Amino acid sequence: MRRKRARLLPQTWFEARADATCASGQEGSGPGQLMAPNGAVQASRDYWASGRPLHEPARIAVPVPIVHADLGRDGPIDMSRAVLAELKSATHQRRVEIGDGTHSVFKENNRRQVFDAVDGFLGETAEV
Repeated sequence: MRRKRARLLPQTWFEARADATCASGQEGSGPGQLMAPNGAVQASRDYWASGRPLHEPARIAVPVPIVHADLGRDGPIDMSRAVLAELKSATHQRRVEIGDGTHSVFKENNRRQVFDAVDGFLGETAEV
């Protein structure tokens, strides 16, 4: 599994992205420091890790795409299926499963599949 992940996001790509990211935000306590909001980390601690839902999918009343990659450990496939099943009020919904991708598939070899899935969904919902 680890080798498969390494092929999806080659180390040189990861390093180039990390270098560009750090070069763009040189605020902080020293060289190589990057200031970033921690809202997602806090939400994870307060909700996901504690078993409390951050939102109620049944109350979402807008179009919702769920794009999931099969190797993603941060959001297991069962979680994406469960959320889709709860989207009772969504005006339009779709779940797309991408093979050979991790939670960061939008940065990996198969990123075009994410872009195409979102673009296609937005095109359909614009017509609805």
